[in-house]
Amino acid sequence: MPHIVDFKNAMLRPPDGLAAYGYGLVGDIGQYEHVWRMVYVLGPEGIIVSLAERIG
Repeated sequence: MPHIVDFKNAMLRPPDGLAAYGYGLVGDIGQYEHVWRMVYVLGPEGIIVSLAERIG
């Protein structure tokens, strides 16, 4: 039986040009305690992904 990793939230650094691949923002880009910049992105398959970048 293969190993299975189960996670509910994955944070990734957003690549440039998301709209070219059919992705769009959900709401606005937010900031948390001047340390993280965060955004939700809606993918072409209807999946919402949370993206974050450490800024401080």
